[in-house]
Order: sequence, then structure tokens, then C-alpha cells
Amino acid sequence: MTRGNKARRLGYGGFVASDRHAQTIARNAFLQAIQDHAPDVVEELHGDPQQLFFAAQLDHKSFFAIYEVWERLACGAHKLLDRRAVTFYNSLLTWTEKHNITISWFVERAFFTVHSWSGGQTGQAINYGGDSYVASPYPQPPSGVELYDPIWQTREDYLNALIADAMRRMKSDPLLSLAHETRRRGLANSITLSKPIIDYCKAVERRVELDGGSKAHFVLDYRKHLKWTVQFQVLRKTFSEIARAENVAPSTVKRAVESILNLIGLPKRHDAKPGRRVGSRESSNSWRRSTNRAQLLR
Repeated sequence: MTRGNKARRLGYGGFVASDRHAQTIARNAFLQAIQDHAPDVVEELHGDPQQLFFAAQLDHKSFFAIYEVWERLACGAHKLLDRRAVTFYNSLLTWTEKHNITISWFVERAFFTVHSWSGGQTGQAINYGGDSYVASPYPQPPSGVELYDPIWQTREDYLNALIADAMRRMKSDPLLSLAHETRRRGLANSITLSKPIIDYCKAVERRVELDGGSKAHFVLDYRKHLKWTVQFQVLRKTFSEIARAENVAPSTVKRAVESILNLIGLPKRHDAKPGRRVGSRESSNSWRRSTNRAQLLR
């Protein structure tokens, strides 16, 4: 990732362990957005790919044997495999090419998704990618305080959870429960935001940074940008069409989509060109004209 994109890395908490960890989170979030906004794309894996998977008798193999099949397919050692397994693999390549998600990571996720369905996994759930990382032991929290893991939670969420826990403890205490709730909340806030706890949070975050981690934006805050990226990349909508539906400027959509594509390492679809989509009667300036008309009618 470029230096300018490090501030926009996505995470489940306030920090990510590495660039690779951040990219895996962004890719998984993009897959979830495909499932949410283009479910028919995932459903297609139930067609030829799944039938070819069964025809290759891959459903009878153990996970370790399946992983070995994937490794050989991915490195191009197709001569070592049954041709039916190669045919199944080619159907996944066709699927990714059709939907403009042509990088090996998405082929791999499709491969293990179809495999997970053969094992009885219900519905169209996607097999998401994981990414292991080794972290040094975190500093210990003050006595009676829960551990803080900034990889999986933001500091704000952690402190709010401590406040809620303090409120529960005071409510169950015969003496403290006599105080008005406002006073109990004030006490909970003063305890949670005390110097020992804030210093503990900072020490944990420093530990993550020393291990190569850095700050990240919460992935759920980017759900709209992920939706736009699916609409553009997978469903082939233009920036103007998305912008008109969302009542924003096309440039806003373009910046958001290009940022997400960069985060996940996915090239922009090759048929994306400035102007209108093939078959569309409206020009690229139609959003601006329609917006101006709407403002005039107010």
C-alpha cells in the first residue's frame, strides 16, 4: 500500500496488525458486500462450479487433501491432477472474470466456499479468508479491569464496555445502588477515564505499533463505499448512476470506489470508461443537470 493509503486502512478495531492484515479485512468486507448487494453472483457458484466440484469427486477428500489440490491448481501444476479438478478450477476463473474480481485471492475464496458447501454448510455463506499474525504479550490491565485488544475493538468501545460493567457492579452493590443513577454513571465515568486505565490503553496500543501495527478506520464505517464498489465493479454501474441514486456527486463515488479497489488490490474493471454506459441514453453530466433542476423546483 502506498503511504497515502495507510491512514485509510480498514480494521475490526482501532488498529491493524500489518498491511497484509488490513488488506485481508478489506477483501473480506468486499466479499460480504457482494453477498449483501449482489447475492445472485454468489448463487452462481451453486451452478456449474459446484456441479463440477462433485464431478471431480473433491467432496470426498479431507481438508488437507483439498488444500493440496488448491496448492497445485494455484501454482499451475495441473498435470499432477485429475482433469476434472482442472475443469472445476477453470469454472472458478470464468466466474471471477465475469464479475471483475480477477485476482487469485478471490479464486481461492470461491474454491473453499464451494468446498465448505459440500460439507453441509447451509445457505450461501462465503468462506472468508483469514490472516494470522504474531503479537507480543500485551501489558496487563489494572486489577479488576478487562483486557483491551485494539485489533478487535476501538478504545472508545472498550471504555464504554468498562463503564457499562462498572454500572452493573454498582447496581448490584447494596450500598452503591442507593445512589441516583446519574451519580453512579458519573462515578463509573471517572473510574473508567482515570489515568491508570488510559495509561494502560496507551501502553497496549504502543505494543501493537512496536509489533508493526498501525491505526485503522473501523470497517463498518465504510459499508456505503463497499456497496458502491460492488455496484461499480461487479454490477457494472457507472459512477453517475450510483451518484444519482445516492444523491451525491459522481466524483465522490469515484474517489470512494477507487480507494476501496486500491485497498483490496483489485484492478478497476477494464471496460470502465468516462461517460455513459453502453446502451444508456443519459450523458455523464445528467446527474448535474438533474440535481440543478431539483434545486430549482425547491
